[in-house]
Amino acid sequence: MGQVLPENQPLPPGAAAPSSSRERVIMRQLALMEEQLQVLGELRQRALASGAAPAQATAAAIPTCQPSPEPGIPPRPDRAPDSRVGPPEELHPQILPLTEAQRGMLALTLMDPEANRAYAESITLRFQGPLEAGLLHQALQHVVDRHGALRTTFAPSAEHQIVHPARTVDLPLVDFTRFSEADRARELESWVREEEQLPMDLVEGPLMRARLLRVDPQEHFLVLTLHHLISDGHSFGLLVSELKEFYNGLRNGTTPSLPRPPGYQAHIDWVSARQAGDQAGADEAYWTGQFSSGIPGLDLPADLPRPPRFGFRGGRVTTTVDAGRARAWRKAGARQSCTLFMTLLAGFHSLLHRLTGQDRVMCGTPSAPPPVTPANDLFGYRINVLPIQTRVAPDTRFCDLLQQLKQTVVEATQHQDYFFGRLWKKLGQARDLSHPPFYSVLFNIDREWRQPEFDALQVSGSTLASRNPRRTTQADLGINILERTDGTLFVELDYNADLLLPETADRWLGHYLTLLDGALSGPEIEVRSLPLLSTTEIHQLLVGWNGTDHPHADLAPVQELFRAQARRTPDRVAATDPARSVTYRDLERRSNQLAHHLRQRGVKRDQLVGLCLRRSVDLPAALLAILKAGGAFLPIDPDYPRDRIDYMLQDARVEVLLTETALLRQLAGSAPQVVPLDGGSEAASIAACPTWGPPDATGPGDLAYVVYTSGSTGRPKGVMIPHGALSNHSRWAQRTHPVTEEDAVLVKSPFSFDASINELLVGLLWGARTVMAGPGVHRDPVQLLQLVWREQITLLDVVPSLLAVLVEEPDIARCDSLRRVICGGEALPPGLVRRFAERCPRALLQNCYGPSESTIDTTSFDYPPGSPLEEDRVVIGTPVDNTQCHIVDASGELVPVGVPGELWIGGAGLARGYWGRPDLTASAFHPDPFSEEPGARVYRTGDRCRRLPDGRIEFLGRMDSQVKLRGHRVEPGEIESVLALHPWVEQAAVAIRSNAAGAPCLAAYVVLKPGPARSSAASGSEGQGEPAAMEPLREALRERLPEAMIPSVILPMDRLPLTPSGKIDRNALPPIDAIAGRDPVHREPPATPLEEKLAALWTRLLGLETVGVEANLFDLGGDSILVSRLSLEARAAGLSVSPGLIFRHQTIRELARALESSSPTGAPAVALRKKVGEMSPEEVRRLLAEKKKQKRAA
Repeated sequence: MGQVLPENQPLPPGAAAPSSSRERVIMRQLALMEEQLQVLGELRQRALASGAAPAQATAAAIPTCQPSPEPGIPPRPDRAPDSRVGPPEELHPQILPLTEAQRGMLALTLMDPEANRAYAESITLRFQGPLEAGLLHQALQHVVDRHGALRTTFAPSAEHQIVHPARTVDLPLVDFTRFSEADRARELESWVREEEQLPMDLVEGPLMRARLLRVDPQEHFLVLTLHHLISDGHSFGLLVSELKEFYNGLRNGTTPSLPRPPGYQAHIDWVSARQAGDQAGADEAYWTGQFSSGIPGLDLPADLPRPPRFGFRGGRVTTTVDAGRARAWRKAGARQSCTLFMTLLAGFHSLLHRLTGQDRVMCGTPSAPPPVTPANDLFGYRINVLPIQTRVAPDTRFCDLLQQLKQTVVEATQHQDYFFGRLWKKLGQARDLSHPPFYSVLFNIDREWRQPEFDALQVSGSTLASRNPRRTTQADLGINILERTDGTLFVELDYNADLLLPETADRWLGHYLTLLDGALSGPEIEVRSLPLLSTTEIHQLLVGWNGTDHPHADLAPVQELFRAQARRTPDRVAATDPARSVTYRDLERRSNQLAHHLRQRGVKRDQLVGLCLRRSVDLPAALLAILKAGGAFLPIDPDYPRDRIDYMLQDARVEVLLTETALLRQLAGSAPQVVPLDGGSEAASIAACPTWGPPDATGPGDLAYVVYTSGSTGRPKGVMIPHGALSNHSRWAQRTHPVTEEDAVLVKSPFSFDASINELLVGLLWGARTVMAGPGVHRDPVQLLQLVWREQITLLDVVPSLLAVLVEEPDIARCDSLRRVICGGEALPPGLVRRFAERCPRALLQNCYGPSESTIDTTSFDYPPGSPLEEDRVVIGTPVDNTQCHIVDASGELVPVGVPGELWIGGAGLARGYWGRPDLTASAFHPDPFSEEPGARVYRTGDRCRRLPDGRIEFLGRMDSQVKLRGHRVEPGEIESVLALHPWVEQAAVAIRSNAAGAPCLAAYVVLKPGPARSSAASGSEGQGEPAAMEPLREALRERLPEAMIPSVILPMDRLPLTPSGKIDRNALPPIDAIAGRDPVHREPPATPLEEKLAALWTRLLGLETVGVEANLFDLGGDSILVSRLSLEARAAGLSVSPGLIFRHQTIRELARALESSSPTGAPAVALRKKVGEMSPEEVRRLLAEKKKQKRAA
């Protein structure tokens, strides 16, 4: 009954693909006969083993139940079947086709054992009172007898399901009474953990597992676990309800009056009728229209890096909403003419929008078809999960979103028979193995059933409220809400434990409830402004982690701090260069003389004075002199192109430029007054000026310096830093990391880089010796380390790119004088932190972050000497003194802990703005919405950061550096961090480039450490694309990153291009479109017969003339559907290629190697082909039997 011929029966070993329709029909019939014979044979053997006559194996009666393996449950006595409730009338196994929902789930569970566990659901019933375990066992058997789904298994070919005419249910007793009360709870928890880890055998069955736990003679727990392939939420309710009916009937000697239920065939027929009707076309048109721009992914802010494969490892947090709060939510939704389901789902969509910042949000929600019979007693998996999508614009109010979602839900329900997997295929959208197979997020709401009334027993817990704590998940995030009969709501949040920590999931659950309260009390509020944070959380973000107030007693400008130090240590060496040394007294007098000279030239408050000098002792003297004269210095790098120098001087309206004789020709005509400090009449005039300091007339708000930075428009912009900000930074640096007279500080950064200002001042203000490096030293790691060793430098400031080179130099071992190394200017890779700790075990590594607009450093974090880095991320720490850091979303609202957003900076370190650019100043500096101080401002950095649970800030990259590839959001900085962890890699950069077809792709550029890898990479032929030596790097990336984040090409370089300030110049990274061999259809010929065979399959299925053996299947437009077709075609060609193997090895060459390594002989075993038409039925039967035997052995 109900037999359907499978469409894609796998071929037996040695059989060629059928060449005609007649051969295909013969093959299907033979396969079906074989399947039936095998099942009947197994039933016969079981009957013989139990002592029954062979003829009884196919009788209607069920074989006698075997005794329980645990004492306490007696065997069920024989009973006569009742026509209403007894076993089905079928004498043979019933072979049914799979529904689309079953087919997708089955393919997934067969491919991944974790998926098998994830799609099994457990419920627990607690019985208090004199439970008769034997009767409960019999009652459960009656339920199994009634419903074919509980006797169903799945064919090894995964092409159909088999409903067996009989199956004996086991109910073993697990006795916990032997444990003390103190140990019992722990043992129960341990047992549940082990039970959850047990997979189900989909081929052999059973797909329902029952266990009875005894914790007391008067207290038992019944744990029922069913696989979703045969059940859904309604099925659980049906199971418990009928279990109660049969248990009570057995106790009372009565037979429940239950109509015979329909079999699963009824649901299959209903689905087939719907798909064949006129509605099918309308359903497809609706869903393809809904997702015409593609199925949106959801990038949740994760605590942990996403593994390359979705692992189904989950966790759960729960809470209960009291009846009063739930009643208010119902009333608020009703005022909008919406059900509680719509109201809570709209709140969930709002939360997802706020967590991700995405304007398109989609989640799956289960939908049940109408009942097949009035009794609604069909047991089986009938649920279709509908993709509910909303769009949130910046001005979308919650009430607008609620009405949008209401309409979407109503329309989706009208088209609920369209399977989501078919939509993926129709749209041709590729799937990513690192993400959940169907939905990233799920939402469900159910009503609590009345407690089943078992005779003489008190039953607590329901089929949903008592779901066992699950450690698996089908999605990244899922919410299940139970409406309880007492008016409360029980809320469960399931989460992907490979991405989120339990405390994060718990916070998100709190944000959800807070958002709902705000939305339903004020539905006119825009979604972007709905509250997420509790009062305690807001206080922690604004005050607790921004409590940086340090009112320094002396906020004197830096020139006054130097003057005070010169008085304390006049004879100590203040600064040295390769030619000269000066004491603090000398430097004070020299700077005083030059300050008087500048005043004579008209320099006054807020006037910019150009400063273009090479590194020498004249540089700090000139800098201090400008400040003492009341002016502000404009640092100019002598190595800059003349055009850039001219632009800066003209834009800043510089009247006076201090320089040196050697640069006069280069700077001729650049400013009205060009003053050389090292000779001629100007030197004599300066020497004639007084050596005492002019009275200081500067205030905290007056300009100290202007530094020009690159602008997005291509025109550099001048950042104006006031004295108060510079003094605050100097005071913070000395308070947290004191510099003493025993220190030696190296000045080696280009003068245009604001880190050089810190290098100049950090030692001079507090009595240390400042060493001026010679020209070009900062570009030569060997010279730099020799200078550090020779001068016994204790404090060094470098960018990570340079530090990565320094720690690999042998001379770093001699530099044991280093006490502290400051790192800033770009992201610091975790691997570099670890390597630094190995190579410089006595030095502290200080990671500093700060845009020029916030005076050198905004945040800081210390890695103490010798302390290992235990996390694969590097944080930028916490704010410096009198500075506030706020992380906000696109609407300027504070984001929760762990959620990325833009970093806004406020406080004493802010610049006044941009020189002569009020428009830019207004766009970057805004009134501080979080401060009560009049006139307080914040600077919008454009940097993407997030708060960690301990208050530290993690830098994630630029807001504008995010790209989308294959529908996935990609942050290049994350890929660089993983590359930097590899022991071969010295430096790495990732950029978006165009491939040969003109499509955007990821390109990685790496500088390899000296060794075999570098030699191997260098030996590759010019123009041959990515060297084979890069393959280990690619494998390392695959181990840590999703496929969408694997670069299309990894190119070795001798060095990475740098900007003048020492940062990686990403714009100067070479293009890849001219590199041969990286075109995905490049004609690199197959090298082996196996590669030729695979290449023939690829070209035919992809519709290409030729495919290179290094081409990635998914770069060519492949998806999971094509993977399945490729697997079937390969198996038909005699190659043992599973879909999972193709996902793991995505090029022809990789796949061929994998096949060869899996074969005992080093080559795939290709069976002798023989046409089906030439084989007898007996030959086919033997081949099928042998194939199944091999599978079972494997």
